[in-house]
Formats: sequence, structure tokens, C-alpha cells
Amino acid sequence: MQKIYFLHIPKTSGTSTYTSIRSIFKESEYNPYLNWQQISLSNDKERAINDLYNSKFRFIVGHFGNNPKITKGRFVFSMFRNPLYRTISQLKHTHKYPIDNGWFDTSFHLDSNLVQNLLKPEIAHRFYNVQTRYLLSKFEPSKYILNLASSESYYCGQDLSLTKVTSGSSSLIHIGILIKLLTLNFFGICELHEESLILLGNIIGVSLPIQEERQMVIGQNSESIELSTNNLRLLTSVNMYDSFLYETAKKLFIKKWMIFIKSKYNFVGGFYDYVRNRESILREILQ
Repeated sequence: MQKIYFLHIPKTSGTSTYTSIRSIFKESEYNPYLNWQQISLSNDKERAINDLYNSKFRFIVGHFGNNPKITKGRFVFSMFRNPLYRTISQLKHTHKYPIDNGWFDTSFHLDSNLVQNLLKPEIAHRFYNVQTRYLLSKFEPSKYILNLASSESYYCGQDLSLTKVTSGSSSLIHIGILIKLLTLNFFGICELHEESLILLGNIIGVSLPIQEERQMVIGQNSESIELSTNNLRLLTSVNMYDSFLYETAKKLFIKKWMIFIKSKYNFVGGFYDYVRNRESILREILQ
């Protein structure tokens, strides 16, 4: 099997995805550190980086972006999620684990100034166009980063906030998204997690275990956090690049999946049985 790199974007079903794939490898065959922050806290940082870059591992997963030092010679894939719900999930995680986000203002409240507060440079990279940043950016450590426990703030690629973008650069970013998306060997959709793992397993030639009890709820209620209608609208608008990326990836994935599922069910009844069983999730994601 070809060596694999899972370009893990935060809050896109990454843990369940890499747990499934990791199960087909020995422990010595996948990397122990999942981001630069963990590497910065390791006993031997240089060795950890060299192991990551020199193809020691058959399976690499982590928040390392689209880094050619890792992607070269590997089967590269990623997962994408509705940007609004990814952002809500990130908000939930940040409030649930404030100690893990030491730079985060723990007095922060989900009030009418939510979006303005999230524009602060020290936290904006976690909430605005995160999926686009990971797809377009080459994240690499620096001496400065490796001396910080909370290094994540400093390796987030180009600034994609609304205040820094002109119409010309916007078009270039859209082109960049399309190019990088199409150069991935595979990409799945978070809301179609089961389908994504089935199709990925078919491509790489293995049967990937699927967590039967895992149910992906698409709506806001799954995140147990309440936001005003205005804040929801604003969060959607400022994630314009992620929205373009997600909608494009979703359309392409569904086309691939329908081709696969029709070939799998070579009789009409079987195909419609599948559609009927997954009707609610398909109806929601196709809206």
C-alpha cells in the first residue's frame, strides 16, 4: 500500500477518520505527534521533525497543512465540513478546553460582538477560512515556534480575513482552492463520513472500519451552543472561501460517490434501498 498523509483540518471528523485508518497500521508505522505544538513539547524536537519529513512513517496524520516535505510521494487526502458548523464546533471546543488554549481570553462571551472579537489576530486563524488555510498553506516550524508551547497561532499561512482581501486577490484564492483541491488524491465530506470512508477504502484497496454508533448531525443543535441569527449570518459571510471550498468539494464528492454506488448496486432496487436508508442525511446535505 502507498504511504498515506491525512491532511487533518481541525474539527472535520479528523479523530474518527484517522482512528479508522490507523487501525490498519502497526503503531510504529504512524506518527505520534499530531501538530507542531506537540512536537514543540517533545524531548527531541529535531528528531521528531526529521522523522516526519524523511518518510519514516507509512501513515502520517496531523495539522501540518499542505506541506510538500510531507506530501511528496504520498497518497494525500483530507476531509471538509460545512464551514458554519466547523466554526461552531471550534467555538465549543475552545470554551470546553480553555487550558488547552492558553492564549484565549477566558472571559470571552458569545455576545453581539462575537464576530468582531474573533477578528483578533491571536485567535482569528481558528475561526476564519480555516479549511482554505490548511489546503493552501505550507505549514513549517521555525525556531520561534518550537520554543513555544502554544505554537498553533503562528503557522497559519496567509491572512484570509475580509479586511485584507481585495476582489483581485479573491479570484486568485478561488483558483488556488480549485488547483489544490484537484491535486489531492482524495477528499471526503464530514457530513457524509460513512460514505467517505467507504470510498476511500475502495480507492486504497482496504476495508476501513466504520464506527457504527457515530452519527453526524449536521445542524447547529449538535454543537450544544447557541448563537444569534445575526452571528450565524456573520460567521457564514466571513468564511466565504471555506464556503466556496466546501460547496465545490461536496459537489465533486457526491458525483464520485453516485458513480461508485451505482456500480456497486448493479440492480435498481439496491440503489434505491441505499438512498431510502440515507434519505435524511442526503436531503440535508444536498440543500
